[in-house]
Amino acid sequence: MTVHQDGEDAILIAVADNGVGMDEGTAARLFDERSARPDASSPQGGGAGVAMHNISERIHRFYGPHSYTRVESAPGKGTKVLLHLDLSESIFDIQE
Repeated sequence: MTVHQDGEDAILIAVADNGVGMDEGTAARLFDERSARPDASSPQGGGAGVAMHNISERIHRFYGPHSYTRVESAPGKGTKVLLHLDLSESIFDIQE
C-alpha cells in the first residue's frame, strides 16, 4: 500500500497485490452500479463487486465528485486498486 499527496488538496491511496489478476471486463464491473450483481461462484471477481461498489459510493458521498476509485489489473499480473480522495470538497474539509 502506498499513500501520496496528489496535488494540493487530494490524496492517492494505492493497494496492490501480485495475485491472479482479472480481465478488463471484470475489473470494470467492480465499480459499475449498472452491472448485475456478482456471481459468488465465479472464480474472478465473485462477490467483490458488492463491496467495491459500496466503497466507491461512500468515497463519492464523503469526498465529493472529484474523488474516484479505479482498478488496474490483468490476468496473471495482479491487481491495483486506486482511491483518489479530494479533501477540498470532502465532508472533512475544515478550511473556511
